[in-house]
Amino acid sequence: VGTLTDIEERRRAEKALSEAEKKYRTIVENAAGGIYQVTPEGQFLSVNPAMARVLGYEGPEQVLREVRNAHDNLYLSVRDRANFIRDLETAGVVYSFETQVKRRDGRKIWVSENARAVKDDDGNILYYEGSMEDITARKQSDISLREAKIQSDLANRAKSEFLANMSHELRTPLNAIIGFSEIISNQALGPLQNAKYQDYARMIHESGARLLTIINEILDVSRIEVGERQINESIVDVDSVIRFCL
Repeated sequence: VGTLTDIEERRRAEKALSEAEKKYRTIVENAAGGIYQVTPEGQFLSVNPAMARVLGYEGPEQVLREVRNAHDNLYLSVRDRANFIRDLETAGVVYSFETQVKRRDGRKIWVSENARAVKDDDGNILYYEGSMEDITARKQSDISLREAKIQSDLANRAKSEFLANMSHELRTPLNAIIGFSEIISNQALGPLQNAKYQDYARMIHESGARLLTIINEILDVSRIEVGERQINESIVDVDSVIRFCL
């Protein structure tokens, strides 16, 4: 007496599951980015070869053997790691979280992490799984650009202050030059004995007025650079402006 049970469907399901696991393992092991699974306590369950390379280890086995607590042994900022875990516990997923980690040789690098919390049927977190990418080169480039921008802003500010002070110091004596040359040219205090003096005074006045115009334009440029734009609406002869530019 015996029983016979058809287990063909179960065998097919087991075979399909095994093939899926092999494909998944192949994808993980050959992925360009680091992939890991870690418990809430910081114990690595698995890492792929790319993850080991990011952290400076020879292979996944060395990571699993030497890193006792990822939270304490790898991450430099306790506050950043606490925020990362808090976001995972509340939202269940974190994207593009940037922080610093310490490699096996002690070198500090910047990484970007994506992770999600894997939970059981009761909602308890079993482990975190995620990916890690080394972004040190990009981060250093961003820092260099930010520092260069700060230096550029300081230089522009110093230039604007210099132009403002220089323009003020130049306009003060120019007012006297323009004013007195106009008085002499108009013979306001009496006739000049030599007519050439009147021509010279007129030339001094015209040159001073031209120089004052240039100084005022420099001041206008410095105001524009610091955002102090003033619009003066008036009728413009475009033809004459273009001819002047040409």
